[in-house]
Amino acid sequence: RRGGPTAPHGESAIGFKLIGSLDRIDGKKIRLTFHLVDARSGEQIWAEEFRCAESGDELLLIRDEVPRRVAATIAEDRGAIQQHERDSLQGEHSPWSEAYRAVLLGYHFEQTMSPEAFLEAFEALSRAVEKNPECGQAWAMLSRLWSAHFSHELSGKPEGIDKALDCGHRAVALRPNDPSALASLAYAFLLNDRAEECRERADAALEKNPHTLFFMDTIGYLLTLSGDWDRGPMLSRRSIRLNPFPRSVVHAGLWLDAIRRGDYKGALSDAENFSDEGTFLRPLMRLTARVLSGQSDDEAVSAEVAELLAEKPSFKSDGQRLIRNYVKFPDIRSRIEAGLRGAGIHLEDGRGCEN
Repeated sequence: RRGGPTAPHGESAIGFKLIGSLDRIDGKKIRLTFHLVDARSGEQIWAEEFRCAESGDELLLIRDEVPRRVAATIAEDRGAIQQHERDSLQGEHSPWSEAYRAVLLGYHFEQTMSPEAFLEAFEALSRAVEKNPECGQAWAMLSRLWSAHFSHELSGKPEGIDKALDCGHRAVALRPNDPSALASLAYAFLLNDRAEECRERADAALEKNPHTLFFMDTIGYLLTLSGDWDRGPMLSRRSIRLNPFPRSVVHAGLWLDAIRRGDYKGALSDAENFSDEGTFLRPLMRLTARVLSGQSDDEAVSAEVAELLAEKPSFKSDGQRLIRNYVKFPDIRSRIEAGLRGAGIHLEDGRGCEN
């Protein structure tokens, strides 16, 4: 539903309809078919079918997994509904509330990581929390924006972590059981070098939502980066197996774990599955794994070096600080820097690289 129990101008508050059907085929199999329809326009925006034996283990697996997969496919951050609504933002009139539209702009920024998208989302979210300070979802997204502003140094300086923490605390105070709010605060704690508090909030999100597919990838990522090398990668791999639209960051956590274990070929595989654009992380992950794995392709490495320096022209001077935002362990940072040196990038010392 959109905008609460009623919608503006007397319209139905139902935004989408999920329609399902079940029938038998060949007398031995069951077919489940699902369609997601925009209730306002009648447009079908997603459809899928599942087939299984009429009895036995296959039926039990379908019974347990299909609801989770369908829910993740249509309701995940990058699922069918969110993508459909992000596309609709280009129109002149949005049927969604201002706060929800602001949150969608936040998702749009996270996909593009452009300064222009940040400014548009920041202004919309700031207006949303000013008009409705009880909107925990908007506070959580605002925290995520400030965390990205800090960790990627969108202003050219490491600014915004205090604001990320403040917004994250506000989100958790308003929505203490919401994994999105808890994850936003956990991420701010991680960037603020408070790994134990990061793990505590990630654990709380998992405890309150033990079967969630929507945030299993994020929780796995946060646990991995904060040093839980057992549960973090385990949850990350499970989210990839169960969720058709896992967040790309799940591969960043697995890349880091593979670097830690010296599995550089595995690190390269995860780096190649990391699809977020507009960030220095993608070329950094790929070129370091490529060099450390001994699979250096001069043309590929040169292209990744060029992409890295295009995203962050100051990387040679600021790289140690940028890496340290995500990599909290000196031995792993040393391996990453060795990979960079193998690609011809020598980082300058003394810019926030203390152990």
